[in-house]
Amino acid sequence: MCLYGLHRLADALQKQASALHTHKTYFHPSPFTFDLSSLCALLFALCLFLAGAKESPAAGLSVQNFKPALDASGGGVLLDATQIGHLMYRFDYAFSYARNPLEYGRGGRRNLGVVDHLLYNDLTAGFGLTPSLDVGLSVPYGIVYDYLETGSESRKTGTGLGDIRFGFRDTLFNKKDVPIRLALAASANFPAGYKNDYLGNGGFEGDFRAVSEARVGDYRLIVNLGYLVRGANRSVNLKLDDQITWGIGSRSSYYDGRMGVEAEVFGSTGAAQPFREQVLNPIEGDIGIRFAFARGWSAKVSGAGGFTHGVGSPLFRVMAGVQYAYPGLRDRDGDGIPDKYDRCREAPEDKDGFQDTDGCPDPDNDNDGIQDWNDKCPNEPENLNGWQDKDGCPDPDPTARLVGYVVGEDGTPIPALVNLDPSPGYPVRGEAKEGRFEIKVPPGEYKITLLASGYETVRYKINLADREVKTLRFVMKESMFLR
Repeated sequence: MCLYGLHRLADALQKQASALHTHKTYFHPSPFTFDLSSLCALLFALCLFLAGAKESPAAGLSVQNFKPALDASGGGVLLDATQIGHLMYRFDYAFSYARNPLEYGRGGRRNLGVVDHLLYNDLTAGFGLTPSLDVGLSVPYGIVYDYLETGSESRKTGTGLGDIRFGFRDTLFNKKDVPIRLALAASANFPAGYKNDYLGNGGFEGDFRAVSEARVGDYRLIVNLGYLVRGANRSVNLKLDDQITWGIGSRSSYYDGRMGVEAEVFGSTGAAQPFREQVLNPIEGDIGIRFAFARGWSAKVSGAGGFTHGVGSPLFRVMAGVQYAYPGLRDRDGDGIPDKYDRCREAPEDKDGFQDTDGCPDPDNDNDGIQDWNDKCPNEPENLNGWQDKDGCPDPDPTARLVGYVVGEDGTPIPALVNLDPSPGYPVRGEAKEGRFEIKVPPGEYKITLLASGYETVRYKINLADREVKTLRFVMKESMFLR
């Protein structure tokens, strides 16, 4: 299964390389997208995670819980369900300082600082393989200052790489008329960190996450629920195992997207015994402000603090970062119109020959109240004049008048159904007692059909001039088959 998933992933990457080569090849997202290549890529990641967890059990302890989202959005720890965009990319650099991220605590107090200072640098890159499938890579470098060495009372300072992360995100549900998006994400943590310096966990880890995002105007509510596969291990007198991860956050933008406010609360707990031991239940919250200062560039500052004494939950944390998102061909809705020219960046253009360059779908091009799919003249508005008002086409005013008398062979008036071709959209019936009808129509040629129960159908052609009034007498014969 692992080799098959790797093969499918390679096949998907080869297709994207072909798209890059042709440059003009664009994918158009559907409301529900999750192809076999994406599924196999995630299965391959799962195989890698489980194999790593069994063959290389964790032997270290990372005290950095603030791991930037792998889509390089620069928004914090939580992933949202908004795609990067087909063939788009972005980079994010984040620096953070955490005070007392690991301490022994008794009686609700922090009693002994195991790690007093943690400085962390994260460089993250995200790339959109398709309109729905993204990949991300994060390379951290940290400094642990003034920490207590295990098994001694001496304090040390350590520097080095943290655990490198690589992952996927596939947006499953993204429908323009529904304000909710759903995505699945998976990532692998590779043990590049120095396990004795509290910068890494010393073994492979797998993070699986379900992502939901609700939008109301410029406000977004984000919820993450995940499972961290890490394998059993004891470190610093703690028994570490698989974890359930969670998070909830909000993001809002102002001044045409030039400023954003972001807040989130996130944490984890042991999967075997959820919420049993406080030290294994770190909870942290942060709030930050983002500013766009140049084309494609933005900067962020934020502050955070731990709500519990869990591993990696600091007394306080401060962060700063800068992000670059490639703006040239960014196209979030995959309609082929770059976002900077797209007036509707979340809804794809319907290319029907009407205002196809503004990026907005036009379900009723001529704004006549008749949807284009049912409008015979989608680019010309209907004129409501009582004649063919349902076909969506403008019609000349009905200036001609047709008066008809329907009688039997003996001269008796007959009620009949009168149809005109082209039809005005509704049947015209003669009067029940006198067999007479009158209708105003635009000048032109018409086919008249008269239907009456028990009588043979009468068909007649007529040509009416402008403002002409024509009177006709129709004689209907009894039908031997319809008595």
